[in-house]
Amino acid sequence: TGSGIFQCVATVQSGALTPTSFRVESIDPNGGARIPPIRISPILIFADAGKRELRELSYNFAEDNFKSPHLFRFSEHLMEGFFIKEIYNVYTPDSIVYVVRTDGTLLGLVYEQVENVIAWYRIVTQGEFKSGCKIPRPETGKDWHWVIVSRETGIFVEFFEPDATDTGRQWHDLHTDCAVVATPNVNFVVSGLNHLEGTICHVIGDGMLFED
Repeated sequence: TGSGIFQCVATVQSGALTPTSFRVESIDPNGGARIPPIRISPILIFADAGKRELRELSYNFAEDNFKSPHLFRFSEHLMEGFFIKEIYNVYTPDSIVYVVRTDGTLLGLVYEQVENVIAWYRIVTQGEFKSGCKIPRPETGKDWHWVIVSRETGIFVEFFEPDATDTGRQWHDLHTDCAVVATPNVNFVVSGLNHLEGTICHVIGDGMLFED
């Protein structure tokens, strides 16, 4: 709830939890926003009631209690003047938590709880990120990251491609915005670029970066 985090336990210690034998007790004073949290076992990650902080709720066995430190503690500038709109995560090949900010910027958090790794970065596009999700892709062993983006020409459903083919490079990730992998025809004309009309683009040919 907005006033704190609570758990429901059995009335009798080590007893069964039933509709008539339970009690509700507070486990953390930091309340959550009405934004669905995400679970990265055994951690629960949630936006706080003010929608300015991202917290991780975990149990501390040494102290026998719950704690919820905030994950922006080393990157507070990323939320100055903004609020959290949505959070979701991608598990494989890397554990990354994504935060959709109210200005349409997408924040990524490399989150490896076992290795104590927390690292933030920003993804900015010509438009605004509205929402995102992951779709499992068992045939590649990697999650597929999909997003909804609002651009000047409309609303688009897009995805990040970590396994593009025929890139002409030693790596297959596409790190460019609205990328197209294409082969010119006999007249050296590349088609299928209507969505880039009026946009300054970068071209990589045979592994080399050409002028805009």
